[in-house]
Amino acid sequence: MRIVLITTGLRPVAHRFADFPEQPVGIVHWDRLQATDRPRSLRQRIGGWREHAWARKLICTVRSRRWASLAHLADGQQLSYRECDTRHPQVLLDTLAQWRCDLVVTSGCAMVPMSVLESVPYGGINLHPSLLPDWRGANPLVWQVAAGVERMGVSVHRLAAGADKGDLLAQTDVARPHSISREALLEHLEGEHGVPLLHKAIKLLQQDPTAGVTQPLESPTPYARALDDAGIARTFPLDTLDGQRVNDLVHLIGHCPVDWLKAAEGADVIPLIEQHTGRWRLRATPETVVSDSDVVAPWAVRQRGAQILLLSGDTCLCLTAGRS
Repeated sequence: MRIVLITTGLRPVAHRFADFPEQPVGIVHWDRLQATDRPRSLRQRIGGWREHAWARKLICTVRSRRWASLAHLADGQQLSYRECDTRHPQVLLDTLAQWRCDLVVTSGCAMVPMSVLESVPYGGINLHPSLLPDWRGANPLVWQVAAGVERMGVSVHRLAAGADKGDLLAQTDVARPHSISREALLEHLEGEHGVPLLHKAIKLLQQDPTAGVTQPLESPTPYARALDDAGIARTFPLDTLDGQRVNDLVHLIGHCPVDWLKAAEGADVIPLIEQHTGRWRLRATPETVVSDSDVVAPWAVRQRGAQILLLSGDTCLCLTAGRS
């Protein structure tokens, strides 16, 4: 079975794709690409330098990565590689035909049109980081963490016309770790648990091409739409969240949404945090202790130079102000 992975970046599935027991033949970067028929900025014109050998080595060294980009990974693992614009599905259709694809696997990318999959013998399957039908949508991690779920999961389902509504082939649930970055959570869910599920689902399809369990039409949870910083702060107001969920969300997205810190004058983007319980100490100046009188329920925002404190009950989130 010849398999093509469609994704948008260095997801955990991409790192393990070459080791699939079937026949992985290529990776497609499926996204809205920069138009080439319009004047490009200097940054866009020189952007190609990243794929030079010396640049790849530099990026890997600086960022402590094995691969600098999805194209670098494909080259290094002797896989075909192509970038396809989501506005031009015919290019994707032609690519899959040229590579004689038997099955499409998607992870973390825009929906693939059903018209593209009609000519693929086994169709397409997707790895989704939730226990479907819960948390359908483009950003299930943020929505699950904001909801404070104790257990998360991954599901493998057939690609269908509706977002994350295709027949289920395999899924598993795991306890949700706390205070973890998005990359680490994806590795835990998709890498450690999702890839084995993909192998299981592919074997199931080989045995029975019609396999799958129909999902309920409606999801019991809200649609997990994509959210920017302002959207996160608007959808999940700070005064509706407890300390653990704020802590986990800030770790997940990598900084504190600016709108959560409007009371902190001059705060821009707040990098990763440190949590303390009991008495509260500033990270940069451990001798400085914030007194109980600084606490205002449900949340108090205090600024001490470059330090921002979010205080609630016996929890302090200590943040360092800075620009992204």
